[in-house]
Amino acid sequence: MAAPSGARSRRWRLGSQIVLGFLAIALTVAGVTGSIVWIAERAYLIDHLQLERERAFSLLQTSLLDDVISEDIPRIELTLRQFVARDPSAFSIDLANEAGVTLFRFRRPARRPATLVSFYEPITHSGERFGTLAMDWDNSEAERQILVRASTIALAVGATCAALGLLFFLLVQTLVIRPIDAIAARLAAIQRGAAPRDEGLPATSAVELQRLNESLNALGEFLALKDRRENELRQARDLADQASRVKSEFLANVSHELRTPLNAINGFSEVMRLEMYGPIGNRRYRSYAEDINESGLHLLAVINDILDVAKVEAGKLELHLEPVDLGDLAALCVDTMGEMAEGAGLKIEVSLADGLPRVWADGLRVRQILLNLLSNAIKFTPRGGTVRLSITWHATLGAIVTISDTGIGIPQHKLAIVLEPFGQVESMLSRRYRGTGLGLPLVKAFVELHGGSLSLTSEVGTGTEVRFNLPPGAAPQVQAATAL
Repeated sequence: MAAPSGARSRRWRLGSQIVLGFLAIALTVAGVTGSIVWIAERAYLIDHLQLERERAFSLLQTSLLDDVISEDIPRIELTLRQFVARDPSAFSIDLANEAGVTLFRFRRPARRPATLVSFYEPITHSGERFGTLAMDWDNSEAERQILVRASTIALAVGATCAALGLLFFLLVQTLVIRPIDAIAARLAAIQRGAAPRDEGLPATSAVELQRLNESLNALGEFLALKDRRENELRQARDLADQASRVKSEFLANVSHELRTPLNAINGFSEVMRLEMYGPIGNRRYRSYAEDINESGLHLLAVINDILDVAKVEAGKLELHLEPVDLGDLAALCVDTMGEMAEGAGLKIEVSLADGLPRVWADGLRVRQILLNLLSNAIKFTPRGGTVRLSITWHATLGAIVTISDTGIGIPQHKLAIVLEPFGQVESMLSRRYRGTGLGLPLVKAFVELHGGSLSLTSEVGTGTEVRFNLPPGAAPQVQAATAL
């Protein structure tokens, strides 16, 4: 299902998400790393400065020892003033002898700085004290320089982390995002029904992405082949439908044109066979007239079957429904086929349930169903066999009609063939009788047009049973395309 346009507009591309993610990570890492470096570097520099101050104070003490012991004021002043000149961060110096008399004092005229480091130590030699030295250092400038240096190092580390993050992103962009974008574009093309171009992936792409791209190529080829096959099948189906319509129209037209002259042939041959206008003379002519009449009737039945098939396939066969007494109709059909059964040396047994209600059906088509099934049973049952017709009633299914025989039977793998138009099972006995293979398909079509269903079971050498039902009420006609 396609996402709403509003939801699509709020989506972020994978590249944008990774850019923002890497930017956030890089800035966070750079900030945290810079802060850690700044704190560590500042602490290191301050400790180093403290050590330098302590060492300078200790050296100053050592250099003043002899002058303090001898109280050589000029040399003391020279030493301390040179020290102050060399170290501008020295803010104040106080030197006194053991008696507390000040030997030297220095104060810079500047304002007292905010950051002072003070040292106060006695001047001793061999355990004897000779004076004291007190000194203040102004650490403001030194700490400012330390801050600048630590900040510079922190910024350098942060910039390095950001650069590494950007480099990593570029690698991901080249090796992952662009191939995925290319694959996604091809998938979108496949979804739209377009044929995606295989532009390939860079050789540096991951093996998994190469495999995914190969699978996508195979999918694209399969879908393209599938579309071609579907188009070919669609065209073939259209051609087949058109051919079927043309065939049905042709059969209907030809059958209609053949029936008119054939009716005349059958009528005149019947007149000649019965010698309605006097004796023919030579008995051979009468025999010929009987053959003409029999062949004409058979040909008319075949034409009628072909015409019915054409109507069913064209969807033009209509049922004329009316209340039908199946018992009376079955008895009439058995009487009609009695002569044929007697000539074949067969016995027809009839079993009807008591109180069979009428069914809503087309009497002409039901009679055609029964005659076709009885005729098939008689034709394919050897002499001395039995054909049985039974009708029972079911509250839901309606009338259930069963016609069975003790004939030659049909192989299991060929049962479907006999239900197809013009389908026949070849055998020595079947070739003794004329037929087009339209009987059972028409029976099946007529039953389904009534809303019923037909089943066929058979066993070679044992016999065949055909069973169908006719619903108790008026059933809607199914489409003729599904009837055959």
